[in-house]
Amino acid sequence: MSSDRKMKSLLAQRDSAISRLDDLKRVAENALTDNNVHANFRCRYKHIDVILENFESLHNEIISLSASAEGADIKPQLDLSSSFHDDYYYIQSVYENLFDKSTTEIENYCKVRLPKLELPTFDGDLRQWQTYSDVFDSLIHNNAALSNIDKYNYLISSLEGNALSIVKCTPVTSANYLIAYSALKRRYENKRLIAAAHWQTIERTKRINVVDNLSALRVLLDTFSENLAALENLKFPVKQWDFIVFSMLFDRLDSVTQTRFELEHGSHLTLHDYYETLFEFLEKQCNAWNNVALCNSSSKKTDIAKFKHSDRHISSKVGMSSSFLVGSSASTSACCRLCSNSHNIYTCPHFLNKSTKERYALVKSKKWCTNCLGDKHTASNCNSKSVCRQCSLQHHTLLHFGSESATESPTINTTNIKSSEVRDASVNLFASPDHTILLSTALVEVRDISGNYHILRALLDSASQSSFITKKCCETLKLISSPLSISIKGVGPITAKANQGVSCKLKPHGFDEPVLNVDFLIIPQICTNMPHVTIPRNQFDKFTNLQLADPYFNKSAPIDLLLGADIFAHVLKGTAIRGSSDEPVALDTEFGYVIMGKVNFVSNTVSSGSLNRSKLV
Repeated sequence: MSSDRKMKSLLAQRDSAISRLDDLKRVAENALTDNNVHANFRCRYKHIDVILENFESLHNEIISLSASAEGADIKPQLDLSSSFHDDYYYIQSVYENLFDKSTTEIENYCKVRLPKLELPTFDGDLRQWQTYSDVFDSLIHNNAALSNIDKYNYLISSLEGNALSIVKCTPVTSANYLIAYSALKRRYENKRLIAAAHWQTIERTKRINVVDNLSALRVLLDTFSENLAALENLKFPVKQWDFIVFSMLFDRLDSVTQTRFELEHGSHLTLHDYYETLFEFLEKQCNAWNNVALCNSSSKKTDIAKFKHSDRHISSKVGMSSSFLVGSSASTSACCRLCSNSHNIYTCPHFLNKSTKERYALVKSKKWCTNCLGDKHTASNCNSKSVCRQCSLQHHTLLHFGSESATESPTINTTNIKSSEVRDASVNLFASPDHTILLSTALVEVRDISGNYHILRALLDSASQSSFITKKCCETLKLISSPLSISIKGVGPITAKANQGVSCKLKPHGFDEPVLNVDFLIIPQICTNMPHVTIPRNQFDKFTNLQLADPYFNKSAPIDLLLGADIFAHVLKGTAIRGSSDEPVALDTEFGYVIMGKVNFVSNTVSSGSLNRSKLV
């Protein structure tokens, strides 16, 4: 059949459908004024959806043929379709006004509106097929009120991914609906493949630490429960797999939970009841922890009080928190009495650029102590035991006049004062002119507020009585901090304060255990990059085959957190690989081997490792 003949045939059939709707419209108008026409209208109205489906099928084909012709104007066709639908909805409104008044009144009277049912989407995941298929069949496929073209549109709108690709190439027509629906059924209605998908989901579950990860336990239980229920719905003998399923779930628990279960239930387990007993045991654990968490969250003030009480307990026990890791920049709490910047007077550039005579005159005019440069007392009342490094007399090194008395006014150039003398408060923990000291670092995974883990770089400091985390990291992890007030003591008499603390969990990078609960003090910065310069890797060839806690320990990089002695003692395993006294040592820890000690590497930037004790942690 040529395209012209086909077009004529389609136009004739469509005109027939329009004519049938016109007849029904005429009867509907008569029914508005004549009750005797109501029965006739009811009978004819039953076929209105068939007329609509027939019209749309023919009209779509006509549009397709018209659009393929060059220069074709399809606007008349669109206007015709609009007019047809206007008549269709007019007839429906007449019918509802005449015969559905009672239903409308009941709906208006009822104040409760049920939620709209939405179709689930299906993307080809076999585990979701059974649920999707049952809902779609109930709401759409078996709904006699819907035409096939409507059902096809619903089918396409509810599919995604691989499932959509099966039907999207089939034209959207009434006749093709059953073809597309059957193709989808043939692809996914496979009992063996569906069962395999559910079983593989159970097999892919991993071992967890129940005590430290309640949310993971809930996910584990839900995974077993949902997938075993799906297998049972597929008529598989799940009850007969009791010991197999029990063993799979039991093996995914940590040793502490396994031991607790054995002590409570191990002696009276019955055949075919292993899995149910273990599942109920773990369910009780979840419920108990949920109840405790609910009680704790309802009293936030109590938690803060506990945190403060813990701080007071620590203070009463050790006096204050100490950390012997110090940084190179000046403390924010120090304020220069000469220029008002954040540094001490003996590191002030303006003070150091003056001559010895000018410095001495300034100290005397300000009535500062000539021994320690303090401004609260004079030299006669100074308790400092420090003496001049040049002459061992009772005055500050920066006020030394060579062979003359400190009270005289000689002219001597300040270049005679060595840089080591000027850095009176400097303590170099990391470098010296002939070697570098490497401190132990490790990559750890820290859990954020959502339960996700982030890789951070930690410094292990056995000399610190507290653990520290930077404020930036705390904000990245979105951890909830608690207010506190703890003094931090570094080298010498200088102290700083931490005003916030936080508790979180961390574990070795790449491993699920052990999970450590750590209380951190929050500070802006822990230290400068560690090590202060990158050290060539060939210095550590003998550690090549070790599993390192920080594979990049030799590269200069920032430190995100510091683990103090409370954690260091628990992660240390005891094994050490040592060389000579001039070589670094590898210590085995729960994080892997950490490298620390003296390295014979001379840096051209030794001063960058010279750290001022006024900058605590």
